[in-house]
Amino acid sequence: MKNILLTYEKDENDIQIFAENYYEFSKRVKKTRLWIMTAMYVIIALIAYPVHKIIEEGLLQYLLFVLIICIVTTIPGLQGFKKDTIKNVKKQLNTANIGALVNYQTTLTEEDVHVTYRPGNPKKERNISNKWEEVDFYSRDNDHFFIFIEKTDFVYHIIAGDQAEEVDCLLKQKIEEKKKKE
Repeated sequence: MKNILLTYEKDENDIQIFAENYYEFSKRVKKTRLWIMTAMYVIIALIAYPVHKIIEEGLLQYLLFVLIICIVTTIPGLQGFKKDTIKNVKKQLNTANIGALVNYQTTLTEEDVHVTYRPGNPKKERNISNKWEEVDFYSRDNDHFFIFIEKTDFVYHIIAGDQAEEVDCLLKQKIEEKKKKE
């Protein structure tokens, strides 16, 4: 296999795509979402119980009351959580010390994924890489690829441009190889 070299620059739209993808696929966000929903349902049940006792209706009415409240509050609650998560991810990526709106150079090899932020700028250049064994999964949105390293809650966001199909084939191959080893 030959190395795949990608050079790209991110803009605000790319950061939005990343934030939405992170919300959708990150195991950390999914776990937080589950905890929030569980806590919300417990609180609803605890608040509804005294109301149920005051009204002195049967168990069926109590359960129906709780169900209605859960349905009515879950959708706006999750929409708010999604909005806040995406806003916080975007804010974090746009801070001065992260500075995601820069030039990138990504190399995908047989052994690893390697990203250089601000290539050619000796004072600000940053390099990061991970072996394929550390990659848990990836997702794709057109020519945007998101490579998830769950143990560190890190996501590589690479833009493949016209090499998207080649990158997709490599990522599928690496994920399949990892699954076979497990």
